[in-house]
Amino acid sequence: MKAWSEKLDGHWRAVPLRNQHRYTLLFFLGYLLLTIGVLLKVGFDTAAPSKEMPIQHIVNPVIQNKQSGAAPDSIHNSKKEMLWKIMKAKE
Repeated sequence: MKAWSEKLDGHWRAVPLRNQHRYTLLFFLGYLLLTIGVLLKVGFDTAAPSKEMPIQHIVNPVIQNKQSGAAPDSIHNSKKEMLWKIMKAKE
């Protein structure tokens, strides 16, 4: 990993300084645009008439799709069952 990092650093130092500044500026502008886009998306989502952002469970597509050849995770299922039992006991 260190050799790869040093090789990459050598390639970067071989790039002319003017191009280094240009690449750095372009990457920063890309990051800035991405950040602004995410902030706008969150702002629009929270500005909805309900004034709430929907919070939903994440659905695992492997478990949801029973047609796939993957076997369900028995450890996950047993923990899930145990959690449901605890939740029901608290009610």
